[in-house]
Amino acid sequence: MRLEEVIKQIKKYLNKEQKEALRQALKDAGYRIKLSLDFATETWQYTIHKVWWKGPTVIRDMPFEDYYLRKKRGDEYHYYLISGDYEADTFGLIPLEDEDDLLDKKWFNYEGEVPPESAYNPNKRLKARDEILDRGTMEIDTDNHIVVFRGKVLKGKYRYEGKWKEGPVLYKLIET
Repeated sequence: MRLEEVIKQIKKYLNKEQKEALRQALKDAGYRIKLSLDFATETWQYTIHKVWWKGPTVIRDMPFEDYYLRKKRGDEYHYYLISGDYEADTFGLIPLEDEDDLLDKKWFNYEGEVPPESAYNPNKRLKARDEILDRGTMEIDTDNHIVVFRGKVLKGKYRYEGKWKEGPVLYKLIET
């Protein structure tokens, strides 16, 4: 078993002083590994996707658009429908249910055509498009209900209410 795996298993049993002592002992012993010994912070990769298709001609060809936040950490994937404008100060995330291939890990980096009657395209004949608008990392501090996005479009600190499994609402924090 690798040292990182052992630390991952025992860190939940350590208090702050014990974590710092372990960090210092490993440093003194000459280990050059990056350790995340903080309980509350989780680091995830994320992508923001726009899935759209052309609307009916009788309604001025206006496209239907859905936006998704997809996050992953290792082999764990979570996908959310974005409620509201993700570039605004407030938006919500609605977790997707595991139906019809919606949570397949292939969708995390997918860009291109989405065939009719597939997971992200309810149309019977029309093809949809899936585009990645942003990607980066996000750090979730579960103790303080803060998430920090580090991407090109979505960046900054957000306070969130609710739980990630139930769909949080995010509020941008303005720092001085």
